[in-house]
Amino acid sequence: MIARERSLIWLVALVFLAGGIVGGGPTSPNLSMFVELMAAFLGALGIAGLVDGHYPRHARLALLLLTLVCLVPLAQLIPLPASCWEALPGREVPAEILRLANLESLARPLTLASEQTRLGGLTLIVPAAIFIAVLQIGAEGRDFVMRVIVVFAFVSALLGVFQVAAGSGVDLGIYRQVHDGYPIGFFANRNHEGDLLLIALPASAQVISTIAWQHRTKGFAMIVAALFFSLAVISTQSRTAASLLPISLGGVLAIWIGDVRDRRVWAGLAALLLAALFSYAILKFTPVGQHLAHRFTTLGDDLRPIVWQGTGDAIRSFWPLGSGVGSFVPIYQMFEDLNSVSDTWVNHAHNDYIEILLETGVVGLVLIASYFLVAGLALLREAPRPLRRQRYTAVTIILILLAHSATDYPLRTFALLSIFAFANGMLFVSREHTHLRRKGPHPADPSPAFVMDESYATTGRV
Repeated sequence: MIARERSLIWLVALVFLAGGIVGGGPTSPNLSMFVELMAAFLGALGIAGLVDGHYPRHARLALLLLTLVCLVPLAQLIPLPASCWEALPGREVPAEILRLANLESLARPLTLASEQTRLGGLTLIVPAAIFIAVLQIGAEGRDFVMRVIVVFAFVSALLGVFQVAAGSGVDLGIYRQVHDGYPIGFFANRNHEGDLLLIALPASAQVISTIAWQHRTKGFAMIVAALFFSLAVISTQSRTAASLLPISLGGVLAIWIGDVRDRRVWAGLAALLLAALFSYAILKFTPVGQHLAHRFTTLGDDLRPIVWQGTGDAIRSFWPLGSGVGSFVPIYQMFEDLNSVSDTWVNHAHNDYIEILLETGVVGLVLIASYFLVAGLALLREAPRPLRRQRYTAVTIILILLAHSATDYPLRTFALLSIFAFANGMLFVSREHTHLRRKGPHPADPSPAFVMDESYATTGRV
């Protein structure tokens, strides 16, 4: 392993840990800047590697898409002539306010929340740097980062145990509590803690599969890890996290067997379904299980549909250009249902897809569709056998976060956003499974699936 790759590995791990510890909830600009400066250094090192050609060629389309995503907040900050700005959809009320303040002649950017758009653009440094770095990291380095993720999730789960045990007398939470009495670990939200614990399941399967233990010992360790993180997910009392637990466990099964085309996967899924039904029956008799089951009966009282309706009205008003990255809070307040107004405020749409549509308009819609296209094309490429487990791990993590984004905002935290970028980087064949063209330094397409590195297949190392 070359020194530059080793540096990338350690920097990815450090950026993730920094973002996880200080970025699991509302973060001060100073702490955010600390994480972003670390990521900027990682990004500079990663870009140097891109210039030298140390990345898989089939990732070029993904790098182009990443560039376009990063350009969106920058484009929204470009000043526009007052006449052009007033002609944009949804600017009638802001334009009237500016006229009353005698500021109607000033040039203004497209976004209605310039400061938040700038902060949003800086936040993108973190996932961009991690994605670029992962493209240049080998299989062993990716496994090391996954070990860091598993350890971080384990520590977060233990912190959650102490938070519950301490009760209301001692505040062990890092952030201002909105889910007091629940294990939230390093986060401000039990749903995001649930996401981290769900991610730890497939990551644990990948980590344990690479350890040089006897198969029986590995199996025992996997059962212990699966039980620990599954119970930890249930203890958060997050309805969505509990609903996504079968996806996470299904990913564990595919990773453990190593090939989704193996018939044992289907037999395992059937056994997993029976085990899930049996576990549900047992949990129904426990206080934790009864409380979680009761929470599913209160779906009708959830305010999310009301928030989604108000966000939909705002989208139609600002379509097709959007209101600007980070502008959700003030824009939603213009369309909020007065019957739902209380002493609390809605910080996000609790659906990242419609929040992106509000803030970026048709551009966001195109970028979302492009992401699914690029990710799909990456998955269509056959991965070498030693990397299939990593591919399954990445797909499971991405599915968990994308599914939860439909009812929450997991990708608005540094920790989960970093993991999402890391998982997307793992969709592409790692550096040591590409070869150089004779006429240039750029990596060519990966070797066929039947070509495998026996040393990695037997020891887990390159």
